[in-house]
Amino acid sequence: MMSLVKMSIFDIAKRQFLFKIKAFQSVFTTLIIIQLISYIFSFNGVAQSHGGFLNIDISISYFSSEMILIFTMMWAFIISITITREENRLMDVSFVSNHLSSHLSNLAFIIFMCIVGSVFAILSGFFYKTIAILYFGSERIIVVDHYSFLDIMLGISSTTIYLLLLSSVGYLVGMLLQWQPVLKFVLPALLVGSIIFIERESGFIGKIVSYFALDKNLLSLSVKVLIVFFICSLISIGLSKRLEVRQ
Repeated sequence: MMSLVKMSIFDIAKRQFLFKIKAFQSVFTTLIIIQLISYIFSFNGVAQSHGGFLNIDISISYFSSEMILIFTMMWAFIISITITREENRLMDVSFVSNHLSSHLSNLAFIIFMCIVGSVFAILSGFFYKTIAILYFGSERIIVVDHYSFLDIMLGISSTTIYLLLLSSVGYLVGMLLQWQPVLKFVLPALLVGSIIFIERESGFIGKIVSYFALDKNLLSLSVKVLIVFFICSLISIGLSKRLEVRQ
């Protein structure tokens, strides 16, 4: 007997999203491991300065959560690429779905992933600084920044926005790789070239990075990132229609 209940595309996407939270639990385990690794790279501080006067030598180490944020952004970018892999796309075959519901659930998971990642990154930053104080001794540590609850929420919000920006680009890159596998050899070269341009703060790529990174207005930044997220999502959905689907 056939069911007369007709589910909407959003109901199907919601079920797929809840399923993917359970299926991709290892993603958050990877996040914890990545952030622990970032502790190692920043254990002695993210920057040092040295000076002296007469017979006195002074060495100063700066402790911040910059390295944790960088590693978290790398995590978000790479995970967004891996979500588009064929085995993950075929996972949606167990549902009565189509390309649109699959993408909607993926994008919902990416948003959820970015929120969790930003919360972990901000809280890990405080944990890292606490470890530094306990290890080196409070008498050798000068606390420069004091954070209120509002500061923490702003930090989580801005980190979520940047993670969402990188994730949307990563998701598009993943779909491009599925569409044209030959790009696996081209994109790494473009990535290296982009890093060089960014370091020189010149060229088209450098201007794009500055356009987002130098925006201190959270509302303005959010609008920009949401536009990029929407455009990348539309292009990804369009590319998926060109891929072979399991009948």
